[in-house]
Amino acid sequence: MIRRCAAVMTAVACLGEPASLLAQDRTIAITVGAVAIGPLSGSGRQFNPGFGVDLGVTWNIGEQLGLRFDYVRASLGAKDTPQFPASGPVRVEPRMQFGTANVIFRSTPQKIRIYVTGGVGLYYRSVNLTAATDDPISVCNPWWFVCFPGPVSADLVSATRSTTNLGVNVGAGLAMNRFFAEMRYHYIWGPTFSTPRGPVTATGKFLPIVVGVRF
Repeated sequence: MIRRCAAVMTAVACLGEPASLLAQDRTIAITVGAVAIGPLSGSGRQFNPGFGVDLGVTWNIGEQLGLRFDYVRASLGAKDTPQFPASGPVRVEPRMQFGTANVIFRSTPQKIRIYVTGGVGLYYRSVNLTAATDDPISVCNPWWFVCFPGPVSADLVSATRSTTNLGVNVGAGLAMNRFFAEMRYHYIWGPTFSTPRGPVTATGKFLPIVVGVRF
């Protein structure tokens, strides 16, 4: 996935214009991008990659320094065999939304500008579960934000559960004129659940790739 990201960043960068235009960054810039988000670690064992949209505002404090605020909304896929499977068939619909505030440091104006970024965010993760049976079932999956101690009615399983937590992110990107591509690593703190295997914390680890334009 990382190799594909590098190829995408290079391709986007090649669409730009002369370096003289890069020095003319507006004080306030709006960004819109398409997101491909890959879950990692525990999240990666429960969910498949998904897609979303990124809306951002950048305050260019100086030629190389800026503050950027992003809002991302995305949907993920569900694995057929998650790390903590249910005893009966369950339809899983994971989604996430988050807002981040980041510092950006860019290279000096040139045809292709490299930048690094890091900051904090507030992350909302939700999972909609629908039991595909009327029989009692056992469900204990911290990344689904539910853990029943034993079999329960299917009606109790079918619900949307969510958590809102703080997180941090760090990444890098390429920009050329109005186009940019970037990759960030996000770490999200999460709730802890008592499972038959012991306490498990549903931390979120994700690697979104964003390709977009600036206005």
